[in-house]
Amino acid sequence: MSQVARATYRVSSIDGAIYIRVEGMASMATASTLKSFADRMVREGHRRFIVDLGPCTGMDSTFMGTLMSLVQQLEGTDGPGVLIANASADCLALLENIGLTRFVRLAERLSVPADLELQTLEPGDLSGPQRLRFIKEVHENLVRIDRRNQERFGAFIRALDREFSASR
Repeated sequence: MSQVARATYRVSSIDGAIYIRVEGMASMATASTLKSFADRMVREGHRRFIVDLGPCTGMDSTFMGTLMSLVQQLEGTDGPGVLIANASADCLALLENIGLTRFVRLAERLSVPADLELQTLEPGDLSGPQRLRFIKEVHENLVRIDRRNQERFGAFIRALDREFSASR
């Protein structure tokens, strides 16, 4: 059985924004890597983020919840927040279905300079309890932005609560 390709995040700075190219399947397997990086960039004062989904082959709710966490961190700041660029029809449908498109700007086509130097983010692993807490938090964010997500993720959040309680 073949493994699902995990997302690789390639990053740079462009015109005062943090550029993040998502390559491959964006899922709970790599979302914490993105969250750690985005948290650090926000702490350093960055307020503009471009998330290029052109090479993204798909995404799960944990990844989308991670994007929402970034949006929430930027609320009330002077920056324009998060721009999602080059999303395929399938990725755009996922973002719309979850309610995220109401909180980000969208660009159908965005080109970056061919000579833009990109750095690959090194994957980071969270410990068991930290990972459960992270996954639960991003799903709770999705429920807060759209009550319809309670039906989608309520049982999952309750299961994470039980798992977290059992691991203590």
